[in-house]
Amino acid sequence: MYTADGIADACTFEFTVAIRTAGDPQTDTSYSCPDEGAGCPMTTGVVCALDAAKTTKQKADFIICWDDSQDAKACTTTAGIDSAAFSSCQASSSKVSALKKAAAIKFEAKWPTHAHSGPYHVPHVLANGKDMDSTTYSALIKQLCSSGIKAGACSSVEEAQAVDPCATGTPVTLDGKTYATKVSIVTPAPASATKIIAKNTKVSAKVLGQLKDGKTFWKSQGDFTYSFNATPRRLIVGFDVGSYEMGVGETRMLCIPPEEGYGQVARSGIPANSTLIFTLTCDRVHSQTQEVVVV
Repeated sequence: MYTADGIADACTFEFTVAIRTAGDPQTDTSYSCPDEGAGCPMTTGVVCALDAAKTTKQKADFIICWDDSQDAKACTTTAGIDSAAFSSCQASSSKVSALKKAAAIKFEAKWPTHAHSGPYHVPHVLANGKDMDSTTYSALIKQLCSSGIKAGACSSVEEAQAVDPCATGTPVTLDGKTYATKVSIVTPAPASATKIIAKNTKVSAKVLGQLKDGKTFWKSQGDFTYSFNATPRRLIVGFDVGSYEMGVGETRMLCIPPEEGYGQVARSGIPANSTLIFTLTCDRVHSQTQEVVVV
């Protein structure tokens, strides 16, 4: 989102660390964070890196790297953050305690309904003051552009809403075979983006699944992670081959006919013999893996 055409110049970005306490964060130091052990040890690196960062771009680059690797030291280098300031912060227990306390207080102020208990997913996004149910690229761009900002990325919003991959998409060809599944590129990936090419490549993408009449049967909560072109294949054929050559930052739509979807088998929210429309926004392309996730 930060790298979308003109968005960084047109919008103000703010990063809030998801660190919670059971009681008043002014006095309670028993911190909890999503997917971490007691005390939020991994978040220590995050608050130090964000504190050492001098620009919003450094913070954004760190978060992008962190989402992929969870290696704070390496991501500090990748983002061009002062490594000496980062190391000094981590070595100071008083500095870390102060940053965690400040982060918990900020989190409570920003997300009062989530600050102390209950489920909470990350990333959690406010865009123009709206708590976003969907954090797909297209949903966020639409919300930001609705305020009237001037950015190149806004020019594609109406075009994206009008895309019909079944009518205008291009059939997928993979390993010399042409499939019935069609692909329409809504937002191209940057020229330098990593693309999905090799078998068993691990991919993280935001996904929206709909029927041709527009009814939604599935929406990922954050990123859906899967392995492309794995052996044996564990994804429906159209979703799998439709991911081919998708790049990080790209949004594409797939039109998957029944024979490359679920065919004559009905699923929850999906009648038998349904044509499926998937919208994918690629956030990360990881290394090759044998791990697969079933759609």
